Amino acid sequence: MKRFFLTNHYLKSIILFCLDHLLPLSCLLCRKSCDHPKSLCTACQQLILPPEEFSQYEVTTLSNDCYWQAIRCLSAYQTPIKEIIHQGKFNKNLASLKLLGQLFAEQLLIQTYDPELVLVPVPLHPSRLMERGYNQALEITLPIAKTLQLTINHQCVTRIDKAKTQHFLKRQQRIDNAQDIFQAIKPVPKKIAIIDDVYTTGSTMRSLCSCLQKTGAQTIEVWIIARTPKQS
Repeated sequence: MKRFFLTNHYLKSIILFCLDHLLPLSCLLCRKSCDHPKSLCTACQQLILPPEEFSQYEVTTLSNDCYWQAIRCLSAYQTPIKEIIHQGKFNKNLASLKLLGQLFAEQLLIQTYDPELVLVPVPLHPSRLMERGYNQALEITLPIAKTLQLTINHQCVTRIDKAKTQHFLKRQQRIDNAQDIFQAIKPVPKKIAIIDDVYTTGSTMRSLCSCLQKTGAQTIEVWIIARTPKQS
């Protein structure tokens, strides 16, 4: 079954690669034609990330949080980036996830980052992975790794508990839902950047970071596409 999934995943990747290079691209938001390799026109990119507003989403060091050293975020969880995330996460639109990774990588190129960081996408439970057919965090990670020339390790940690979908839960439910749901597989990289699509309460991220720290990770950054406002 695992071999079938990997084969199916790579087949999808090959098909998408061919389509990207053979067919003209259109903007994922306004549907107008746009330049390769990003499927987003300049006007819509300004809606997602106005240059004058990016400074508020740059590296934030959380000195009082023992789980990670820094968090980097592309945008607030709002229109239109919210719609792009939903296209990729729930509508099987892998081009949307690729776009998110490209946008994130572009901002990191402007900043500084540790070239020794190993990228670790937040894993899905195996049953959910089979159900969805792909891990949205991994799909976002792929263009980041390619652009920044960083290594991906998506085998050093697994999800052992099929927690409820976080999207529909309130704050305390999310926190309770994300306790002890990961298991690390040694060896764990010493320097890690964990990648996910949305950060809400941080409950999933704290559980994952705690798991990785206990098994050898010494430096952990959190790389997120979008952050939501605090919820009750």
